[in-house]
Amino acid sequence: MILRLFIFYFLLFLPFISTAGYGNCPYRCECHPHHSIPSGWKAECTWDNLPDDSPFAVSSSILSLSITCSSSSKGRSLSSITLKGLHQLHQLKIHKCGIASIEKETFKKLEELRELILTEISTESEQFELVEESLLPLSRLNTFQLSDSKLGKLPSSFLCILTNLQMLNVSGNNLSSSSFSSNCKGDHLIIVDISRNRLGEIISSTFDSFPVVRQLVLAYNSISSMHSLSFNNTRLLQQLDIEGNSLNSIGILPDTIVSINGAHNSFSILPPSIGILPNLVFLNMSHNGLSSSMDSFQSTHLESVDLSFNNLNEIPSIWNRSQSSLNHLDLSHNKISSLKKEDFNLLGGIQTLNLGSNSLTELGEDSLIGLSSLISLDLSHNGISIISPSSLIGLNLDSLLLNHNKLDQIPLALSHLSRCKSIDLSSNSISSISNNIFSKIPQLTTLDLSDNRLEKISQFEFSDSSQLSSLSLSHNSIREIGSQSLIGCSSLRRFDLSFNRLSSIFISPSSLNALRYLNISSNLLMEMDWEGIPSKVENVNLDHNRMRIIKGNPANHRIRTMSISHNVLSSLSSSQLPDSIESIDLSFNSISSIGSSTFASKSALSSLNLGWNSLRSLPFDSINVAEALSTVSIHINGNPFECSCEMDWMKKGKSSINHLNVVDLSESACIHLVDRRKYNLSVVDPSQMLCNYTRMCANGCNCCAFSSCDCKSECPRGCDCWTDATKNTNVVKCHGLRGSDAEKFSIREIPMHATHIHLSDFSIPLLKQHSFFGRTKLAHLHMNKTSLRLIEPMAFNKASNLQLLDLSSNNLREFRSDALFKTTNITHLFLDHNKLERIDDDLIKKLPHLKALTLHENGMEDIPLSLSSIPSLTLSNNPFRCDCDTERFNTPSFLLAHRDKIVDSSRMHCVENVTRSFRENDTTILSPYPPNYGYDIYNISMNDFLLEMNISICVGPTEGIWGRKQDDIPLIIILALFFILLILLAVCLIVNAIRRNRCGMRQKRYKLNSSMNCSTTPGASPLPAPLLGSFHDVFISYSHKDEKLVREKIVNLLENDHSLCLLHVHGPKYDTMRHAVSDELTQLMKSCSTIIVVITKNFLEEEWMSTQIKISHQLVAKENKNQFLAVVGDDVDMNRLDEALGSILRKKERIRISDHLYHNTLLNYLPTPTRYSPSDNTSEMYYEMGGGIVPSAIV
Repeated sequence: MILRLFIFYFLLFLPFISTAGYGNCPYRCECHPHHSIPSGWKAECTWDNLPDDSPFAVSSSILSLSITCSSSSKGRSLSSITLKGLHQLHQLKIHKCGIASIEKETFKKLEELRELILTEISTESEQFELVEESLLPLSRLNTFQLSDSKLGKLPSSFLCILTNLQMLNVSGNNLSSSSFSSNCKGDHLIIVDISRNRLGEIISSTFDSFPVVRQLVLAYNSISSMHSLSFNNTRLLQQLDIEGNSLNSIGILPDTIVSINGAHNSFSILPPSIGILPNLVFLNMSHNGLSSSMDSFQSTHLESVDLSFNNLNEIPSIWNRSQSSLNHLDLSHNKISSLKKEDFNLLGGIQTLNLGSNSLTELGEDSLIGLSSLISLDLSHNGISIISPSSLIGLNLDSLLLNHNKLDQIPLALSHLSRCKSIDLSSNSISSISNNIFSKIPQLTTLDLSDNRLEKISQFEFSDSSQLSSLSLSHNSIREIGSQSLIGCSSLRRFDLSFNRLSSIFISPSSLNALRYLNISSNLLMEMDWEGIPSKVENVNLDHNRMRIIKGNPANHRIRTMSISHNVLSSLSSSQLPDSIESIDLSFNSISSIGSSTFASKSALSSLNLGWNSLRSLPFDSINVAEALSTVSIHINGNPFECSCEMDWMKKGKSSINHLNVVDLSESACIHLVDRRKYNLSVVDPSQMLCNYTRMCANGCNCCAFSSCDCKSECPRGCDCWTDATKNTNVVKCHGLRGSDAEKFSIREIPMHATHIHLSDFSIPLLKQHSFFGRTKLAHLHMNKTSLRLIEPMAFNKASNLQLLDLSSNNLREFRSDALFKTTNITHLFLDHNKLERIDDDLIKKLPHLKALTLHENGMEDIPLSLSSIPSLTLSNNPFRCDCDTERFNTPSFLLAHRDKIVDSSRMHCVENVTRSFRENDTTILSPYPPNYGYDIYNISMNDFLLEMNISICVGPTEGIWGRKQDDIPLIIILALFFILLILLAVCLIVNAIRRNRCGMRQKRYKLNSSMNCSTTPGASPLPAPLLGSFHDVFISYSHKDEKLVREKIVNLLENDHSLCLLHVHGPKYDTMRHAVSDELTQLMKSCSTIIVVITKNFLEEEWMSTQIKISHQLVAKENKNQFLAVVGDDVDMNRLDEALGSILRKKERIRISDHLYHNTLLNYLPTPTRYSPSDNTSEMYYEMGGGIVPSAIV
């Protein structure tokens, strides 16, 4: 008995044992037993390209091979080597392998091949060519497909070689009509597919090679004409597909044809050859230009006719006898405007009639007479506004489509459709439901009243619709639904009330036990009450309402999917949601808090969307599912999360939270609690996720119970403190302390274990010695806007872990290295926005790890070379001084050498205080430039200075005279002598004229060119040497343009009795060669007992006066030994003078030239005249300067 059982099971499993595994399955192939021959195999291979060597065994049992290539760009030849060893192959499929040609010997040993399918095998640029010699071994082939491969021509003896061919598919190629002209015939060929080629004209012999063809597909070619005898030799043809061509006529067709697809052509009438077919069953002539006038059909076997998308304006009279076999008639998308009584008299067998998208406006009582078998009627997309009450009598419709018409009420005719199951009345203008029409349709299962104008659903409207399973009332204006309106709808499973104006909802739970889907989205609901929702509902959609609260007890509900997005819910708790929930969408609400254990009991939960709410934190206990049956996918993007330690569960990989998967973690962000920067939640470090504390004990701390304990952290009064989940990060932030909080604040109150300290926006003017002593855990210290002025030595003593020190935005004037005693690990030092004038070289030496230093917005005039070792610097907006002497100031050369280290190099400037440089005799090449920033500052971009310094700024005098070439010097000298002679001649003529006129002038004026040497040593002064030690009564300062005024108003009045010294300020341009003149002018004015300044509009506009004379006047005024008088012109407004000149005039005497007592006031103000002894070589003198001081004789 045992032996018999063993033999039985052995024989039973023998096929499986022999085929348990194909040991020689090629690389990247899957091998499976053949479905019909157990000893054979089926291989499916996916390669990049066809291999050069055979991947198959020498004697392979593979019967079916499918090859798919991932690249078809490179053309290869299909050789016999590739298919070597496949002598038993019955089926070969090759897809997308870039075959340029098939070699003659490729199929030499594949005599058993029955099916060859080649699809998309050509390359992108080459046309595939089929060689007839390669097909010689395939005499037993019965199926050949070569599609979508750019085949241009079939071999002329193609059908002579493949004598057993039954199916030919060459669709999607470049074949023309001439490709099929051959003397060979396919005596067994029954299916031919030549669709999607380039067939143009069909001649009489085109299909002679297919004498026994049953199915011929010519769709989507370019056929425009067809010979009347084209199908003369296809006597067995049954199915003809000519869709998508340009035919307007067709020749004689075999009587054997049962199906014709002539859609998408250019037929304007129904071809007579089609109408006379006696056995025609299926006809599709849609998308043509057919009119209503056409010949009748002779066939009595018609079952389906499609005449849609034509130009029919009435039901065509093409039936000359009863068509009881016609089941489906499609006349949609035509221009039919009316239905006549006799239109359907011969069509009693029609089951489906489509009259949609026509121009019907009315359905009369006789319109559908004769359609006793009609099951489905489509009248949608017409303009029907009237339906006769008796128009549907006698119809046994299952489905009626009346959507997108112009009905304003429910047609009474519907009450006659006692067997109708589906009615679509959507997109009309129906405003009310009356007469309980739907209660008279007991078999109704689907009713669509969406997109109408309903405002109310009255009681008992659907009370007797016990079979109704789907009801859509969406896109209306419904404000009220009667509590008993659905009583009796015990089969209702789907109820859609979306896009209405409901403010509350109560659907009787007792009558809707079958309801599973409820959609109340896009209404005006203010709250959701579980008491108004049937308990058996599984899917609820409450999106786009105004709900603020969910109330009631959901314990008895079986909700599986719930969507409450786009509402205004502010909180969520466990009691608001049923335990059966599997998927819930709460996105786009205002939820700011989720109660503890809200989802703990929701074990079936698999999807939770909390995106785009107001959540700042998401604690693990509020989101955790205690006994989850599957992984819960959570969406949280769009919330204003803070980087809280309560959310560190998202960063952990513990097995206890593997069931929670935050799907959009990489798209979500949190805001740091301290610096308010935004971090991506997928990459934020857990140490950045903080929680607030008032008092905290560090890990391992044993002294927390005592008052004095370094490892106990107490947050200072008025400050905020945070720590991470591990308590390794301890952040203290004191910002904007005021009142008693600021007065009582002490740095020593900051917890010793603080790792990050932020002090800002309150006063800490002094850091005392040991202020941060021993804070070994301190890593970052920020003190900003604290008015810090002074840091005592060893203030940061032994802060060994300090890496970032930020002292920006304070009032520091110096920062000494001794403040950082044994604090050498600083990598980032921020000293910007202070008043630093220099940096201690020892500071850089004590910070060997410094990577970044910010010094912008300080008062530094030069850069120490020690900064060159720092990788990153900021130096902009410092008043750096620049000169041609690169050894005097380091900044320009430092910028050239280390531009890559200076982050803000483009914003560095050379700044020169012109006034101070002359006052302190500390000038540079930029000192002579006129101020362009205020009254004293000349400012130029340092990049511009470096660009121009070797071009113009620092370039010395060129060769020759005035920079001219040596060849031009003789000509220049001749011209100069000529002009000098002219000037001397003019002077002589003027002097001679003055003497002749005897105008009373007693002085002669002549000008001497000053040497203008900068030196003030004797012998090099720009002033005449005899005058530097002289004494005069009056010094007069005025504009050269006012010379005439000065002579008339002052000189003529005083010159007889006083010694005068005149100065007109229209002097030379302000440059480095003349700045020492101010010293000599000062000495000259000190030698005069009275100084008169003639202040006119011209005087105030003189640039030379504003930079040199003003300074000299200020210096003389401080001596208090000289009298000062200002003579003010009529064109001067004293209230608009600049500050410097105004300060002088407010302390000194002044008179107006236009005053009527001007002469007396002037004479009374002057001192007693000084008398001089006359001699031959000296006399009373007054002087005038035109860029220098020159002597003039006394009159």
